Amino acid sequence: MGRSSAATGQWGRYEPPYFDFGLVETEVTRGLTDPAGALPKLLLVSAPTGYGKTVLLSTLYRTLEARGARCVWVSLDDRDTDLDHLLSHLEAALGTGAPRGGHLLESEPPADADRRIERILAALENGDGATLFVDNLGYCTAPEVERFVDAAVFGTDRSVRLVVSTAQLPPFDHARAKLEGRLREVSAAELGLDAGQIGELLTAGGMPLDAATIELVRRRTEGWPAAVRLLQIILASDRDPMRALAQFSGSDVDLASWLNRQVLKGFEPALVDFLARIAPLRTFSVDLCGHATGVTGAGALVDLLVRRNVLIFPLDRNRTWFRFHALFRDFLMEESRRRLPEREREEICARAAQWCREEGSWHDAVEYAMESRRFALAREILDEYAPTIVRDRGDLHLYITWAERLLAARTQLSVDAECWYVWALVFARRYEEAQQAVGKLVRRMQSRPAAAESEVEAELRARVDVVRVAIDIFTDRLPQARRQGARWLSTDAGAEPFDTATVASAMAISALADHAFADAKRAIRTAQAAIARTGSEYGHAWVALLDALIDLQQGAVNVALPNVARALTRGQRALGGDAGIVSTVALVHAACALTAGAPDEARASLELGLERATAHGIVDTTAAGLQAAVTLWSGDEGSAFAPAALARLAQDYPPRLRLMLDCAAVRRLVRLGRAAEALEVARGVGIDPETAEDPAGEARRAMHAAAREAVDAARLELLIAGGDQRRARTLLDQQLRAATQSGRRPRVVELHVAAAAISYQTGDTAAAVRSMTRAIAAAGRRRILHPLHDQLELVGTLIQGTTPRDWVFALPEELDLFAELCRQVGEPASPADGWPGGKGTVAVDAPTQRELELLTLLNAGLSNQQIADRLSVSVATVKWHLYNLYAKLDVRSRSAALARARQLRLLVL
Repeated sequence: MGRSSAATGQWGRYEPPYFDFGLVETEVTRGLTDPAGALPKLLLVSAPTGYGKTVLLSTLYRTLEARGARCVWVSLDDRDTDLDHLLSHLEAALGTGAPRGGHLLESEPPADADRRIERILAALENGDGATLFVDNLGYCTAPEVERFVDAAVFGTDRSVRLVVSTAQLPPFDHARAKLEGRLREVSAAELGLDAGQIGELLTAGGMPLDAATIELVRRRTEGWPAAVRLLQIILASDRDPMRALAQFSGSDVDLASWLNRQVLKGFEPALVDFLARIAPLRTFSVDLCGHATGVTGAGALVDLLVRRNVLIFPLDRNRTWFRFHALFRDFLMEESRRRLPEREREEICARAAQWCREEGSWHDAVEYAMESRRFALAREILDEYAPTIVRDRGDLHLYITWAERLLAARTQLSVDAECWYVWALVFARRYEEAQQAVGKLVRRMQSRPAAAESEVEAELRARVDVVRVAIDIFTDRLPQARRQGARWLSTDAGAEPFDTATVASAMAISALADHAFADAKRAIRTAQAAIARTGSEYGHAWVALLDALIDLQQGAVNVALPNVARALTRGQRALGGDAGIVSTVALVHAACALTAGAPDEARASLELGLERATAHGIVDTTAAGLQAAVTLWSGDEGSAFAPAALARLAQDYPPRLRLMLDCAAVRRLVRLGRAAEALEVARGVGIDPETAEDPAGEARRAMHAAAREAVDAARLELLIAGGDQRRARTLLDQQLRAATQSGRRPRVVELHVAAAAISYQTGDTAAAVRSMTRAIAAAGRRRILHPLHDQLELVGTLIQGTTPRDWVFALPEELDLFAELCRQVGEPASPADGWPGGKGTVAVDAPTQRELELLTLLNAGLSNQQIADRLSVSVATVKWHLYNLYAKLDVRSRSAALARARQLRLLVL
């Protein structure tokens, strides 16, 4: 018995049953088990109940296993109606399910169905491959099951084979499978028994009959194996077998019921009563039967059923767990409802729930408690095992279903269980429902007087607040997350480190989206300190990628790229390349690599990151990757980097991501010379460059800074492409001031390059050189290369039309970058050519007249107060001008400002 079955109590799920009755070898059995033969890619055994489908699959399984082949077994029942149940059982059988967690930074959110299927099939392909047996696939009636069957049949190598039993044809590409020779179907006609096989079966059961009688049995049963087996039991227990056979009426619609009733007629009343009592038990052991029914001597009765071969199947090698044939159990359930009062049947299920709970079989314990309508008991069990179900096993759908059944029955969950319910909704990406659920939970907790709150309840309240912050992040309610997070951190100094890291990371995310980089850095330092106390590789990866994203947005690409590269390598080594967090790190790594001028490195990371973009990440981490992807798009609509393909990934996120993606698409379409398409996309998101008004109006002003920047960048690109230099220059100056004040240096570089393009369009080459010089100076030390590479043709045109002395740089990094660009455009140069001298241009944002006046007064040695008095302004105004001046000169002190000004010849010596 596999560990998954033992842990949950789902006996018989992951190992085929054993059969104590003699198995009759049929032609189809001989053919499929012949060592000289080979199984097809898909063996589909399709027939009604009672035709021995499970017997055939079990025989084939054990034959292959005995030959050393790797076999995997999953058995479904009437509870497994959707794709999620099927995939969960397959993951349990293969050990591929990713554990969840109780915190944003503690665990892996669930993969989408396609990614789960991919993992399952990869696990099957591992090593020498495997044969996967799925018994009763027909219970899974969801159309989505086609995705799994098609992927298994057409998307795996020859080492993987699929053997399926079903009462009805499952959805898959049946025609293609037949055409390509991948399918072998076994029908009811092939599974039916002929006269010789019926005689063999009856003789093995101690009931030898003459040929005429056997032929009569064949005609009456039409070779239906279940009917023959039931008839064998009847004949063996009847005092006058031939009379019983004469009364056998044949294959009418009530055949199964008639046969079953005839079986019970041969049993002692005590055994019949026992069968009626254990009918509600899907699987059972002697101990469970005794406890649930209260029948003394349950062991002897179970042994008697086994000896009489009453369609009872052992589920383990030790023959301690059993189940009835589905046909027989359906009949017994009807008998149980006819013979026992409803209250008595419920009591049996309630005692079964208690027994399973004590044995640690939580799945069956909850199911039996639900069936007995002992909802309070189900709540207790759910409360006890909630962390196991949600965090450790990741059975989100199961937990949500149970919780909602209890809520529908007006059974209030404990606060802890309700908290896990909210987490399950979050990890299942059902954010709006999670928001509603957490709101109810908060109101419930607030209704209790604070004085009556225990220490445990106080801890739960703090956990609920963490959940609220996480939901706000996932639903892009960033101001709320920031406010709630600040309150939480100010009052929960002794909190769990995971909670602290989660809240601090949420604050960093919200600050990042508003370009409040200092606040973001403070928050991420808190998260780093907290996550370091946990040893969580998942948490470390989250914090590392957020830290790198903050550095990237500020332009410290030379810091961000190596840091995120190390995080990616560490995550792959510790968590595996298919972990969702690794894909998110890869998206940020791609953005860093592209900004640093390494497009091939960016493409490689995007291939890894985009695989799970729909199942992992937040708006800002995913936006970094999608914007990089669309920037690298060649224009091929069939590419994975095409805006339409990326839009499908964005649809599972809040609207801000799609807006930022569309804005990036506008810019890329302009660069590809497809201005009409760019304008159409722009108008679709409310951007119309032909209007003088702010295109997004009030909506734009309500946006986060990152979204506003994306909208403004798209509009600027359209204005430049349309030749409207006047309005483009006005908008550019506004954006340049905003980017400079917020510290968005990559955007500053982009805007200087754009300014160079505008100047060149108007024929002012000198101004274009000045703007490009500023771009190179801003990019040099931090290696912000992509904006320059993206306009390399313009850079080359300016370099080729000027002399080195027209380009003035003060720092070695700037000179190195200029030399690198010269080589790329085919204009080699060296420092000896006189770059540092230059005349009349500066490599910084041009200081205003007031700032130049301040420089002169600083050089004269005046204090801030003296400067304020001289200029008739306040000291605060002086400090503000100095702040802007220092930013333009990229310095932090007076002495450095004066030295830089002298280098750039802004001061007369």
